Amino acid sequence: MVYKLKFFLKNKIPWLYTFALHLYQKINKQRFSEKNKKLGTKNKGKKIYIIRIRRETLGLMGYYMAVLGHLNIAESKGAIPVIDMKNYKNTYLEEEKIGKENAWEYYFFQPTTEVSLDDAYNSYYAILSNLETPFEANPRWFYERVICENKLNKYFNLIKEYIKYQPEVEEILIKNYNELLKPILDKKNKILGIVCRGTDIINFQGHSIQPSLEQSLKYVKILMDKYKCNYLFIASDSNKAIEYFRENLGDKTVIVNESVRYDEFNNKKVNVLSEMKFDRENDKYLRGIEYLTTMYLLSKCNVLFGSLVGSTIGAICMNNGEYEHIEIFDEGVYK
Repeated sequence: MVYKLKFFLKNKIPWLYTFALHLYQKINKQRFSEKNKKLGTKNKGKKIYIIRIRRETLGLMGYYMAVLGHLNIAESKGAIPVIDMKNYKNTYLEEEKIGKENAWEYYFFQPTTEVSLDDAYNSYYAILSNLETPFEANPRWFYERVICENKLNKYFNLIKEYIKYQPEVEEILIKNYNELLKPILDKKNKILGIVCRGTDIINFQGHSIQPSLEQSLKYVKILMDKYKCNYLFIASDSNKAIEYFRENLGDKTVIVNESVRYDEFNNKKVNVLSEMKFDRENDKYLRGIEYLTTMYLLSKCNVLFGSLVGSTIGAICMNNGEYEHIEIFDEGVYK
């Protein structure tokens, strides 16, 4: 209910939203702030950093980037990081599983096997992370503060050190890569990856302006020609976008992986993609797997084109500096 009111104010009464946000942050500054706690008797001699994320509506790359930000903080403190997506609502945890399962562990291992989440909450010296999301989860801030400042290596190293896929998830990722991209790349063909966002953030105040399909096609043609790319992999929340590129470039040129898409977003009376539901068992988990698979494939392309959204930033980090070229679409933010 609270976040629905937030979206209403942000869209309809922006001045009131700004005032309310400032007041809310001021009131909750102490509650949300980082805290040093003695929670129990375990892990004496160790400094434990518990990564807490209270945002309920992030996509998987938003959580991924927030975790990277917290891992950076943990390293700066010489602390052992442990991720808690168990005790706070999030996009990938079913309501009845809050406090029972850790959504991070659906897809990734904990950063270390040294300390479990349960043990972390029984530690002699624990640092409870700030509940405000780190700047890394904001695509524009990450672009300006990290990518433009050539500071990506720090985050590449964090990923290598701390972010490992669960075996069954890695199997799915590699299977999709072997079926969709590997045969193309093995023949020395090149693939342009595009992030094409077309639903919940369009015209959303404060979010980065998204290119139209016509603008995207223009960039795609230029980049495919310049970097000799024979194929286009599309990471999109919209089947409409995929069909548009197929019509203009041909079915054989366009590659997509299987995933639910969100063309019905505007008809569902929801504010963000995380509120969408699909009639299938384990829907939240499956949406995470499909999103992660899309990002994994996007990170394996030769060239990247995208706007300042989480998918673009996440793919850049996952790619580990291997892209031949990255083209960022940036025309400011929606007013």
